[in-house]
Amino acid sequence: MALRLQLYGNTIMIDGDFPDTLAKSWYMTPDNYQIEVLGRLRFIEAKTQSGRALLGGLNRLKGRICRIIPVRYDNPGSTITNPVDSRRSLIEYNPWTWNFKDKLLGIDLTNLGYDPDDVLFHELVHAFLQLAQIFRSKGQEDHFRQYDNREDFYAVLFTNIYVSERDKLSAEEIAKRLRGSHKLTFETLDAREHDIAQANDPALRFYKA
Repeated sequence: MALRLQLYGNTIMIDGDFPDTLAKSWYMTPDNYQIEVLGRLRFIEAKTQSGRALLGGLNRLKGRICRIIPVRYDNPGSTITNPVDSRRSLIEYNPWTWNFKDKLLGIDLTNLGYDPDDVLFHELVHAFLQLAQIFRSKGQEDHFRQYDNREDFYAVLFTNIYVSERDKLSAEEIAKRLRGSHKLTFETLDAREHDIAQANDPALRFYKA
């Protein structure tokens, strides 16, 4: 019998019915996948105003579907959001990837860059922009070359705001904890933006909640 889909509001659908993808550990089952993703969504909404705004915006897009399905936990590069058509967006994501496997794979060496909830938040930003039909695929100018397009820049920016609000980051922590590019390997804002990523620089205050 097929697994019953887990709904979150009007728009978000969690579909864990991919046992071949998940079967790497005893706890990675379709049921547990749906429970885990549901917990991350609840955390995002309950913990932050930015999370409530994003999930509220998604769930106001009536007639649209954002479907979340699992990918292999040892392949973080498969984490992606793609438009299916004008009314459907598909997020491929595995929360267990971002607990510790990302560090073991060398893409988040300090284990301070990626967490399961902020990675999901990031993909939900992509889904919202796609479903709201405000996707911006124009390439960036030279000074934004670490982003493939404007949508990537927006997704990183909004996720940095979420992380800053979630963790109540101090001025001294901001530049070393926030993401400075859209690359898979985590690059801090400090590493990418040397001229502005100073702890006491007012240019960073917009990240504060």
